[in-house]
Amino acid sequence: MTAAAEYEAYVRDAGGERCIRSILVANNGMAASKFIMSIRNWLFERFGDASLIRIVSMATSEDIRANAMHLHHADSFVEVPAGANFNNYANVEVIVRLARENRVDAVWPGVLGWGHASENPALPQALEANGITFVGPTDKAMFLLGDKIASTIIAESAGVPCVSWSGTGVRVEPDASGHVTVPDDKFAEACVTSAEQAVEVAERVGYPIMIKASEGGGGKGVRMATKKEQIAPMYQAVCDEVKGSPVFLMRLCTGARHIEIQLMADKKGNVAVLSGRDCSMQRRFQKIVEEGPPRAVAPETLDQMERAAASLCRMVNYTHAGTVEYLFIQETQEFYFLELNPRLQAGTQPAADPAGDGITETNLPALQLMCAAGMDLSKLPASDDISRFLSTPDKPYVDPFSKVKGHVIATRITAENAADGWKPTVGKIEELSFQSLPSVWGYFSAQRKIMLAVKRIRCIGEIHTNITSVEERPAAGAGRETALVTVPASSVAICGALLKAHIAICATEAKIKKEYLWRNACPPPELLAQLTELKVEFIWNKTKFEFEVYRHSPELFTISANGSLASVKLKPTPGGNLVATYGNRTDTFHFMEEPGDKIRMVLNGVVAMLEKENDPSVLVAPYGGKLTRWFAEDGSHLTKGGAFAEMEVMKMLFALPAAEAGTITLLKPANVFVEAGEQIAKLELDDPSLVARAVPFNEPLGDLEPPPEMREDNIAVHQQVAYLIARAHHMLGGFVDNEDDVLNKLSELLLDQRAAATAFKNASEPVAAFGEKYKSGMLDMSTFTLTAILEHFLEVEQAKQIIANCRDNIAEQNKELVLPVLKKMAGNSMEPQAELDTVDGLAAELKLCQPKLLSMISTSDKALKRAIIRASVMLWYRQGGMSNVSFKTYLRKGKEKSAVTWEYTSAAGEPRFGILLTFQTMEDLENNFDDLCKLALEEKRTEEAPKLQRPMSRNASAQARQEAPAPSRGGAQPLLTAASCEQALKELAASPGTNASGRSSAKEVCLHVLVLGEFKPLDAATKANLPHKSFRRSYAYAVMDETKSSTSYQRFAGFLRSSMVESVTVMLPHSTATDNLNYTSIYNFPAFQSFDEHKITRHILPPEATLLELGRLSNFNVERCWFPDAPHTHVYYASAKQQKLDTRLFVRTLHSRAPAATEDEAVESIATLCGTEMAVTLATLEQAIGDSRYQITESNHIFFRATSPLCIGADGVIKTIRSILPQYQAAFSALRATELELVLPLWAPSTPKSALASTAPTIVRIICRLGPSMTIDVYEEVCRDDGSLGLRQMRQAAGGALTPSSGSPVALEPYALLSVVDQKRLRCQKLLTTYCYDFIHLFEIAVGAAWEKASAADPSLSAPAEKVVATELVLSPDGSCVVPLEAPCKPGSNKIGMIAWDVTLYTPEFPAGRTIIVIANDITFMQGTFGPLEDLVFERASQFARELGVPRIYMAANAGARFGLSEAVKKCFRVQWVGGDDPAKGIAYLWLTDKDREALGDAVVTERVDAPPSDEDEDEAEEPPVRFHNKITAIIGKEEEGGLGVESLQMAGAIAAETSIANREIFTLSYSTARNIGIGSYVLRLGQRVIQQRDAPIILTGYMALNKLLGTTVYESNGQLGGPEVMGGNGVSHLVVDNDLDAVHRIVQWMSFIPHKVGAPLPIIKPADPIERSVDYLPVKGVPYDPRELLTGGVQDGVYRSGLLDKDSFVETLSDWAKTVIVGRGRIGGMPLGVIVTENRLVEKDILADPANLESKPQVQMQAGQVWFPDSAYKTAQAIQDFNTGEGLPLLVMANWRGFSGGRKDMFEEVLKFGSFIVDQLTQFRQPISVYIPPFSEIRGGAWVVIDSKINPAFMEMYASETARGGVLEPPGIAEIKFRKPDVIKTMTRIDKQLQWMSMNEATGVVRAEDIETRKAELLAYYQPLGETIADLHDRPERMLAKGVIRSIVPWAKARSFFYWRIRRRVREEELVKALMAAASLSHDEALAQLHEKLPADVCADDRRCCEVLTSAEAD
Repeated sequence: MTAAAEYEAYVRDAGGERCIRSILVANNGMAASKFIMSIRNWLFERFGDASLIRIVSMATSEDIRANAMHLHHADSFVEVPAGANFNNYANVEVIVRLARENRVDAVWPGVLGWGHASENPALPQALEANGITFVGPTDKAMFLLGDKIASTIIAESAGVPCVSWSGTGVRVEPDASGHVTVPDDKFAEACVTSAEQAVEVAERVGYPIMIKASEGGGGKGVRMATKKEQIAPMYQAVCDEVKGSPVFLMRLCTGARHIEIQLMADKKGNVAVLSGRDCSMQRRFQKIVEEGPPRAVAPETLDQMERAAASLCRMVNYTHAGTVEYLFIQETQEFYFLELNPRLQAGTQPAADPAGDGITETNLPALQLMCAAGMDLSKLPASDDISRFLSTPDKPYVDPFSKVKGHVIATRITAENAADGWKPTVGKIEELSFQSLPSVWGYFSAQRKIMLAVKRIRCIGEIHTNITSVEERPAAGAGRETALVTVPASSVAICGALLKAHIAICATEAKIKKEYLWRNACPPPELLAQLTELKVEFIWNKTKFEFEVYRHSPELFTISANGSLASVKLKPTPGGNLVATYGNRTDTFHFMEEPGDKIRMVLNGVVAMLEKENDPSVLVAPYGGKLTRWFAEDGSHLTKGGAFAEMEVMKMLFALPAAEAGTITLLKPANVFVEAGEQIAKLELDDPSLVARAVPFNEPLGDLEPPPEMREDNIAVHQQVAYLIARAHHMLGGFVDNEDDVLNKLSELLLDQRAAATAFKNASEPVAAFGEKYKSGMLDMSTFTLTAILEHFLEVEQAKQIIANCRDNIAEQNKELVLPVLKKMAGNSMEPQAELDTVDGLAAELKLCQPKLLSMISTSDKALKRAIIRASVMLWYRQGGMSNVSFKTYLRKGKEKSAVTWEYTSAAGEPRFGILLTFQTMEDLENNFDDLCKLALEEKRTEEAPKLQRPMSRNASAQARQEAPAPSRGGAQPLLTAASCEQALKELAASPGTNASGRSSAKEVCLHVLVLGEFKPLDAATKANLPHKSFRRSYAYAVMDETKSSTSYQRFAGFLRSSMVESVTVMLPHSTATDNLNYTSIYNFPAFQSFDEHKITRHILPPEATLLELGRLSNFNVERCWFPDAPHTHVYYASAKQQKLDTRLFVRTLHSRAPAATEDEAVESIATLCGTEMAVTLATLEQAIGDSRYQITESNHIFFRATSPLCIGADGVIKTIRSILPQYQAAFSALRATELELVLPLWAPSTPKSALASTAPTIVRIICRLGPSMTIDVYEEVCRDDGSLGLRQMRQAAGGALTPSSGSPVALEPYALLSVVDQKRLRCQKLLTTYCYDFIHLFEIAVGAAWEKASAADPSLSAPAEKVVATELVLSPDGSCVVPLEAPCKPGSNKIGMIAWDVTLYTPEFPAGRTIIVIANDITFMQGTFGPLEDLVFERASQFARELGVPRIYMAANAGARFGLSEAVKKCFRVQWVGGDDPAKGIAYLWLTDKDREALGDAVVTERVDAPPSDEDEDEAEEPPVRFHNKITAIIGKEEEGGLGVESLQMAGAIAAETSIANREIFTLSYSTARNIGIGSYVLRLGQRVIQQRDAPIILTGYMALNKLLGTTVYESNGQLGGPEVMGGNGVSHLVVDNDLDAVHRIVQWMSFIPHKVGAPLPIIKPADPIERSVDYLPVKGVPYDPRELLTGGVQDGVYRSGLLDKDSFVETLSDWAKTVIVGRGRIGGMPLGVIVTENRLVEKDILADPANLESKPQVQMQAGQVWFPDSAYKTAQAIQDFNTGEGLPLLVMANWRGFSGGRKDMFEEVLKFGSFIVDQLTQFRQPISVYIPPFSEIRGGAWVVIDSKINPAFMEMYASETARGGVLEPPGIAEIKFRKPDVIKTMTRIDKQLQWMSMNEATGVVRAEDIETRKAELLAYYQPLGETIADLHDRPERMLAKGVIRSIVPWAKARSFFYWRIRRRVREEELVKALMAAASLSHDEALAQLHEKLPADVCADDRRCCEVLTSAEAD
C-alpha cells in the first residue's frame, strides 16, 4: 500500500469526512515553521512520507529578504503585499483568494501570539462559502467564546464558577440540541455603557475592580480601580484605548493564579482535555514563565476545572483547539472562569516542540488537522490514541496528573532592564545566539533544563534583557520570592574599575588625536599621564567604589583600593567584549552607556549598573538655564512628584518635580541662572531611610595571584626574563611600573644560569638560534638584551632617524664632491682671491657637508686640516670682504694647538678681526682656552699696533667705509647700520680705550672656538671586552653645560674686553657614523651679556645673525625654536610686547648658492629657493605650529635671503615667483603664513660677465602678502643720508621693467605690531572669514580673473586699468537714506557694524561698468550682531539698490539680533534683599538713590517706596540713611544704548521684509562667509540665492545652547546644524565654496549672466563657439547618460562631441539638492539663459541622521530619473522664480519627465503642492520660455500638464526633437488598457490568412475549433507587441505638431542655431514690446501684434532675419 493510500485509509477508518492533501499556511515566522515541521514529522512517523500534504506558505517581501525559515519548510510560497498584517496575514480577502488560486483543501490561520486572522469570524465563514476547510472553530463558536462578555455569560450559564461582575445573574438557556447563543439583549445587559453605570456596578460588586474592554487583550483596554473616584476616568481611558469595544466590570481576585486548560474538540462531539499549565508569573499582562502541569492545583480541583472546560466547549458546539483560562485561589482551591481563547495557544504544550516531546506526548497541529478532516478523536489508532484525555460528563474521576508524563517549564526572554524596575528597552541587537540542549528548543521560549539553557543565551546590543533574572527563577521554586541574580562585590569592583579606566583611556586617546595629533602637536605631559595613571569611582548596589588604576602595558593593570593591590590583565575581544583575568578568575563583560551618566556593565551575563551617587534629599537643576520661580515656599511641605520650581531653558519652561515627599529648604533665589547638576534646594525627607547614601567599599580586593606577566614565583626563570624585558620596553613606551624593581630583577636574572637552562629546555626549535644566542656565554646574552633595550630607547628618542639617514647620505655625497678642491687648496697652489672665489662657488655644497668636514680635522694631515679650516672661515665670512687669512700653530703643554685669524668688515661696515681656536674636547677647552686665547689676542695686538691711527670723525669714518675696496663677487652688502645691529643684537659693549664717540679705534674681535669630538684608540682591556676597536665622542644632541661654559669665559671677561673681544662663539660639529646627525651646534657668548649665552642666536654664526635681520624682531618677545632636522631654517616664536593678541612665528632662511652669472642660472636659483627650500621651510613651520610648547599663531612670516648675487632683473624675479608660489597657496593658508619676504642681491642682466666680479649688486627686497590673493611689492635697498638703510619702491615703467620710484627712501623699520585693521583681520581669520573692507579687494581680483579668461578666449579684449571703484555708503543725518561718504574713512574706524558700498565693476560683459550695492556685516564690531543702526543701514542700502534697480550683494557674517543691558543702570543700581541684608533669601527689588534716579532720567521707570528699616548704626554708616527707595519697575536704557532688546527684533523684522521685497524686484545674492545666526539666517534665505562657505554654518540656535537644552553633548559643531551638508542638501545654499575668494569669483561669474539693472538688455558677449555649429553629442537610446552633457557636450567613442550651449559656459546651482532635476545658467551664442534639465538616471538622496534622535540613522533613498519628487518639483519652481525675478533670463527647459511620484509618502510630503508651484511660477514668468523635448526623451501625463505652453501662452513655446515622445501614458500602459486581448484576437483574425481560412472552414468540419484556438495561441505572442507599436505611433512629434501642442519639430543637430535665433529674437521683441506698452498703454498681445504688423511676412517667419531687422532698428 502506498503512503498516500495508507493516509487516506487512516482518515477513512477514523470517520473522517475529507482527506486534506493541501494546506495554505496563513501565517509566518516561528508559528508557521512550527506548524509545518509538526505536520511533516507526524506524516513521516505515521506514513513514512513527509510530503503527503502539499503545504503552501504566504510570504511578504520582508520575509523573502530576511530568508525566513518557514519559506524553506513549505513546498511553495506565494508573495503577498508587504506592510502591516491587515495587508497580508490578517486580510481575509487575500487569504481566501490565495486559497482558491492555489486549490488548497484547508487553511491554517495560526496560534495565539501570531494569530493574525485566526480569531476573525469572517475567515471561516468566507472559506466555508468557497468549499475550503478552516483549521479552527466555526465562526459562531469563535464569536461566542472569543468575546469576553459572551463567553462569561455562557460559562455562568454552564455552571462554571465566575467572579462577581457586571453580568452576574445574566444567563442563557440551551436549545433542543444543547447548544446556546447569546441574544443581543442579554449581551447588552452584561455591558456597562457609561461612567455612572460603572460606578453603580462597582459599588455593587465591590473593590478592587477591573474595568475591561471585551475586544482588548495583552494588557490593552484594562484598568484597575480601588475606589469610587477612579472609576470615571479609568472607564473613559478604557473606552479611548479600545474604541467601539463593549466594556464590562469584574471583581479583582487578589493573590490569584492564572491557570489555563488546553482543549481539543472534534466535529463528533468529543472533547479532549490536554492537561493545563500555570501562567501566573506575568509582567505587564504578558506571561514570563509557564509551568505544566500546574502542580499548585490539587488533583481534584484540576479535575473540576477540566470538566467545567469540557462542558463549556460542548455547550457552544466548539471544535478544534481552544484554551479555557481560570483565576485560581491556591489557599481555598477555588477557581473562576476568565475567558476562552478560540485557538491553539503556543506555550508549554507539545506543539511547541516539533519532535513531539511534551507532557501529553501528542502533536497538537496534527490533532488540529484530524479535527479539520472530520475525524473522530475516539477512533484514532493506537499510535495517536488520546482516549485518556477524552472527557465525558459521566466519566469517573481519574487523577489528572496521572495522564501526563514529565514536567515542562517555558520562559520568555524580554527586552527589559531587570536592574532598573523592569523598564522596557528598545534598540539594535548586534548578536543573538542560543545553544540548544536535547530537551530545550529556543524560539524566545524554552522547555525543561531551563536554567542551563538560559545561561547559554547570548544577546548583545542596545537593549537590556531579563536573561539573568530568568535563569534563577526556575531554581527558586514556584511561588517563592526570588532575588535578582548578582555577582560578588569584588568582581564588580575589579571589573568596574577596569571598565571605567578603559572608557577614560579611550576618551583621552580620542582627545589626543582630535586636539593634538591632527596638527602634529605634542600632547602635554599631564594629558599623557591620564593614559597610565587614573582615579576612578562609581556606585553599584548602593556601594561606592573608589580606586587608583595604574597601567603597565596595553593589557596589564594594577588596581589599588583600601590598602590592597590587584594585578589584572584586561584584553578586548573582536566581538566587543572585555576579558579580565586575575587570581584564578576570568570575567567577561561588555558595556553600554546609559542616560544619566550611567554605565550598564553585563558581567558574566549579569547586569551591573554603574552610576553616580543619587540622593533624593538633594534637589539639583536637571538643565542649565534660568530658575524662573519657586512653586514652593521655603520650609513648605512637598508631596512626592509635586512640582517645586520652574526653569526656563531655550525659551521653554520646565517644571521640576520632587522625587520624594519632605520639607523643602531653598538654596537659590528665583530669577538666577544655574548650571546643570547644581544644587538649588534640599529636602528633609518624611522618610529619612529613603536617603540611600552609598556605603564606601572598604573591603580589600583579596589575595589575588597576579597574571603571569607580573608574577615572580611559580614561573620559569626564562619566562620571567621575557616578561621583565617586555616590562622594560613598556616603561620606555610611557607605561608606569616599578622601574628600580624591574631593572634590578632583570639584571639579576640576566646572569642567572637557570635562565639559559630553562630556555634551552623549552626552546626545542630552532636549536641553532639558541646556540647562536648564547655562544659567548651569559655576558653576551646580557649585552644583547641591554642593547635591545637601548635600541628601543634610541628608537623612541630619535623617531626621525630615517630622514637623518637621507640627510647624512646627502652630506656624505657633498663631502666627496668638495674634498678634491680642499686637497687642491691644501697644496697652496691657489691664490687667496681664487680660494675665495672657489669657496663662493661651492657655498651650498660646503654648507651641507660642513659638520662632516670639521669632524675630519682631528684625523687629517696638517695641510688638509688647514684647508678645511680656511674654507670654513671663508664660507662663514665671505660676505664680509675677508682678507689676511692666516693659520698659526702653537705648542702648549706638549701638544700642538692651532689658531686661524682673519680680517673682515661687519655688515655695518666696521672693520673686525676674527680668531678661530680649535680644541679636541671640552676638557681640552677648559684646560687650554686661557693660554691659547691670550697668545692669539696678544699676537693680534702686536700686529695691529703699527696700524693704529688717530680717531676719525663720523664723516671720515663713513667716507672710509665708502672708499673700502669692493669685496669679491659683489662683496659686502649694505644691510643694517651699526646702530641698528647693536640695538638688534644688544651689542653695546663699553670697551676700554674708546674714543670720544664711544668707539675704539682698534678692531673688535670675534672669537670662535671649535670643539671637536675626541677620536682615539681604545686600550687593550677595553678591546678585549668590546667588539668595537675604537669610538668617537659625539655631541649628538647639542647639549652642553651652558652655565659652566659661561663661567669659564666670565673668568677672563676683563681680559676679553680689554682685548676688544665682542663675542665668543663655540661650535660643536655633529657628524658621526652612528648618530646620523649632520649639523653644527653654535653657542654665542657676547660681551654685552657678560659672556652669558645669547640664546636668540643659538646655532647661528654672528654674521648670519645680522644677515637674518633678527634686529627687526625688537617689538616682540622672541623665543628660539630649534629643529635639528632643519638646522639651516631658523624659527622664532614671537609675542608682541604690547599686544597679547599678536603672536607670530618668524621663519628665516639663508639661501647659499654659487653666484648666478646668467639669467638662466638666476631663474634656477630662484626656483630652488621658492621650490625646494620653500618646501623645507613650510615643513619646519608646520612642525613649529604643531609643537605644544608654543601657542597657536594666526599670522606667520617667512623670510629668505640669498647670500650670493643673481644676474637677473627684478621683473624677471617677479615673473618667476608668480609662476611658482601659487602651488603653495593652500599650504600658506593652512599654515597661516601671511607674508613672504625675500632679499636678493641682483646684477643687472646687461652687466658683462667679465665685469660681474667688480660690480656691486643691487639689493632688492620683495614683500609678498599671502592673503586670499597674492600681492607683491618690490623695493630697492639704498643708503639714506644718515647712513641708515632705506627702501625705495620699484614700479613698472612703460617698457615693463621695474625701476625705482622718485622720492626719499623710507627707513627699514622693525616689524610693526598689528594695526587696528590687522587686529580685526586677525579676528576674522580666526572666524575663518575675511575682514569686510577687504572684500572690495577680492572683487578686484575676481574681475581681473574674469578679464584674463575673456582675453584668453578673445585676444582683442584688453582689461581696463581700473577694474573696481567702490564708494562707501553711510546713513544720511536724518537716517532716511544712504549717501556716499565724502572722504574715504580709514578702515576699522566705523561705528556701525554694517558696511555698504556703491561698487562699479568694469567686467568683460560691461566694460563701461556696472553698479552693484554690496552690504557686509563687520563681524569684528560687536560680533556682527544686528542692532537698530545696523538694520537701518542694511534697510536703506537695500532700498537704494531697489531705487537703482541694480544687484544687491550681501556678505553675511553675524551672530543674530543684538541684545544687552543698560550700562548706565548697571553702574548705579542698589539691591534690596528679602528679609533685610541676607542675600541667600533672594532679591526683593532693585532701587536707585534720588541722585542716580535724576541722572538716569527716562532711562528707567521707578516707583517710590518706603525704605525698610536698617539695623546698621547711623553713626557707623558710611552713607546717610535713606527714607525712600526709587524701586526700579522697568529699564528703558539711554538713547545712545541702542539694541538692548525688542528694538533689535523690530528692526530685524524690517530688514527681513525689505529683503523679501528686494528679492521680488531686483537681483539679490547673499554669501555666508562666516556663521550666521537667527535673523542673519533668515535674511540669507529671504534673499533666495545663497552661496555658502564650507565652514560658515547657517543656523537658528548654536549647538552648545541646544546641548544644554538636551542635557547632554549631542551636537559637536554648528556645522552639524547648518553646514553645507544640511543647507546644500535642502536647497538653501545654491553653491558651496572653499574660501572667500572662490565665493567672490562665483558672485562675479553669476552676475555675468544677468543685466546690469532690472529691465536692461541681456549681457550678450562675443560667442566662443560658432552659433551655426551643429550639436554633435547624441545620447544612445535606452542607455542612461549624464543629461548635463546635452548642454556641455561630452566624450563619446573617445572623441569630444559638442553640446547645445557654448563650451564651458554652463554653471550648475543647487547641485546637492533634489538631484532628479538639474538647474543652472549658461550661454548659447554668448547670450545668457537659465536652464532646467531632467535627470534620467537613478540618483541617491541622502537623508541625514539627527544626533538628538537616537532612533535616527543616516539613510540613502533612491530616486528614479524622469520623475518629479516633492523636492525636485520645489527645486524646479524655485529655479523658475530665480530666473524670472531679478535675473530676467530667458528659460530653456530640456524636458524628459514621465510624471510625478504619487506614492503615499510623497503625497504626504506635498508633491501635489510643489507641483502646483511650478505652474504658479510659470504663469508669472515675463521672459521667453522654450520647452524642448530632447532626443529619445518624453513627457507624460501630469508632467505635461504643468509645463504646457497654455500655462503662459504669451511667453511659453514647446518644441520637440525628431525622436521625442509625448502622451498620457507610456505605450505599454496604453496597450494594456486600449489594446487588450480581444483587440489582439480581432487584429489577427483580420490579418492572418491562415486563421481566416480556418475560420471559414470551421463550419464544414474541416477545421476544429480547438485548432483555431491553437493557432490563436501561437500568434498571440507575435501580435501582442502591436499594441505598444500603435500606442507609440500616437506619441510621435508629428502628431504633437498636428495637434498644435508644439510649435515645431527641431532636429537635435540644428537645435543650437534654432534656439539661439529664436530666443534672441523673442528677447528683442520683448524689449520693444515693453517700450510700446509703456508708450501707448497697450496690452502685451496688442503691442506684439502691432510690432509684427510693421514687419514683412517673410521676415516674421524667419527668426534670424527678424532678429537682425529688430536689432538694426535699435538706433531708431
